[in-house]
Amino acid sequence: MNFCERNQLVDAIRSRNPSPEKLAALNQTIAQNGASQLVHELICQEKASGRNEEDAASETMLHLEWLADLACPLACALMVHLLPIVDDSFDHDVWDGIGLWICHNPSEEVARQLRLIAASESDAQAKNNYEGLAEFVENKLKEKSPGD
Repeated sequence: MNFCERNQLVDAIRSRNPSPEKLAALNQTIAQNGASQLVHELICQEKASGRNEEDAASETMLHLEWLADLACPLACALMVHLLPIVDDSFDHDVWDGIGLWICHNPSEEVARQLRLIAASESDAQAKNNYEGLAEFVENKLKEKSPGD
């Protein structure tokens, strides 16, 4: 996906008016491991609007919470990519909000995204934290499965 296409998806999220085509493109981007780039671009656009890093992350979370009303698994898969950003800034409100969303809406995609984040971490403790979150999400999925 090129910069212009990614920008259109970010604009669709920020405008809170994603068409079905944009939602499909967002899902495809996530499936192709592009979630981190989308979240990074959302943060950059919020910062370009004059927000500092913490406020940009908070505003991005608000956009993703709004998106969750339309496409919860998609939004949660994007939300987890805010974790490394808010972890560095100690933004506990956003961190806790993401935790609540993924706890109540576990999905295989969220677990996969958390494992991607863990694989990209050089810090052993952070890597273990993301692996632990992925395992938590997978266990929540097992609890929801009928017959288990």
